[in-house]
Amino acid sequence: MSIVFYIISRIFVSKKSLQIKSRKGGENGKMKWKKQCLALAVCIVLLEVIGVSVSSATGNVVRSFPAPEGTQPNGLAWDGSNLWMSSYMLEGGIYKLDPVDGSVLGVYTPPTAQYNGYGGLTYDGTHLWQADSYGGGIYKLSPSDCSIISTIPSPDRYPSDLAWDGSYLWVCGYPSQKIYKISPVDGSIVAEFNVPEGTGQAQTAGLAYDGEYLWLSGTSCIFKLDPSNCEVVSSFEAPCSRPDSLAWDGEYLWCASFDEGMIYQIDVSCISEEPTVTIETDKFKYSPGDVMTITLAIANPTENSVMFQWYWGVPQYGVWVPVMSAPIPAGYDDTVDFSFPIPNWGPTPFGNVFYVRLRDASGKVLDTDVAYWLYSPSREGVQ
Repeated sequence: MSIVFYIISRIFVSKKSLQIKSRKGGENGKMKWKKQCLALAVCIVLLEVIGVSVSSATGNVVRSFPAPEGTQPNGLAWDGSNLWMSSYMLEGGIYKLDPVDGSVLGVYTPPTAQYNGYGGLTYDGTHLWQADSYGGGIYKLSPSDCSIISTIPSPDRYPSDLAWDGSYLWVCGYPSQKIYKISPVDGSIVAEFNVPEGTGQAQTAGLAYDGEYLWLSGTSCIFKLDPSNCEVVSSFEAPCSRPDSLAWDGEYLWCASFDEGMIYQIDVSCISEEPTVTIETDKFKYSPGDVMTITLAIANPTENSVMFQWYWGVPQYGVWVPVMSAPIPAGYDDTVDFSFPIPNWGPTPFGNVFYVRLRDASGKVLDTDVAYWLYSPSREGVQ
């Protein structure tokens, strides 16, 4: 335990060793961080620190109605006037629906799905696109009768849903757990991104594009993604389980539940960007004489202040210690670099965890991140 108390007495305490620099600089973009000494009393946070859940907003359901009887919704598309739905295996086919009450306006069964596995749908302004859930291809269809116009290959073995951004098709694929941006001409991959961690299985994910952002469904939540990197901008709890199908009608987001057989029109205008925090070190292993650089990025695009908290843990000693706590004002957005030299902490290597989080006034956790690093008494590899 002596190493822990030595670190407590040294790390982040000396003003001479701790260098803090805001990347934005200036009084408006610079946060007035309080350099607090670490308390000698060890704070054992355990599951309250590590096993934390992040809160989500909820969208407002404008309307809902059941999918056609006996179907399993597996894709949605909006053509400007009507809603289209594909059904997987049970009563398999493509359904044209009245968006007011879900009444069936037409049913089509083109030869575009192996084993009746009709998959993801989207509309490009002129034609429908439908994916074979078993990877047989992605089909361009005439909306008048769902006849096949052309076919391009799927970028993955099991494509789930499709989206159209005005120029390219987007495909969520499994088992690679990737989101693909592909050419509608030949299916060539223009860009690909990993499905963001924590969003659920890509095998059953829904996908839509609203003109600026992608929307991706997980097992119980729906995520707003930046299409330039597919990173999560915000999220909300879906009104159903397995919201496997998504579509955008120009104003509202539609989702359909594979399990429950329900279709929902959702107002997502109330879903704002959420506060975010990230922390990282410039490398993993540090030895005496090294200089560690910690990069801490915090953004609070909301109208309310949030509380930032930073904990430092040494798992092999079973302890957690608060490093700093500070209010983050509304509108704050900055990245801060901390640097300090690593002293000699003795002959025993040990792992470290930096844990950061943001909480609202009620105490709900809004976002979290961790950085792992190792103290090694020598610069040689640790077995």
